[in-house]
Amino acid sequence: MGNQVVDFSCCDFQPMTISTKPVGLDLEKLGRGGVFISVEKAAVRYRIDGKNATVGIGHIWNDGDNILMRNVQAARELSMRRKDSTDAVIMISYLDL
Repeated sequence: MGNQVVDFSCCDFQPMTISTKPVGLDLEKLGRGGVFISVEKAAVRYRIDGKNATVGIGHIWNDGDNILMRNVQAARELSMRRKDSTDAVIMISYLDL
């Protein structure tokens, strides 16, 4: 991965382990600017429709992916779980406008 330009300000930060139980973001930390997420160690299945991701249902983020999610409603409804047998770790920056 090459250089990255960061054009937003951060109001909070949180590492999170993604395992077999679907999890969402910390809604108390979620600001008005959305989130920036980086994925480490393993792939993650996710949904942004308010329903839980499962081992076989959901979009896929792979190890090394970076996601800028500016839509706060989608961030509120985000559900994530690991895709395979290895836990993933995500790094979350909660953003200001």
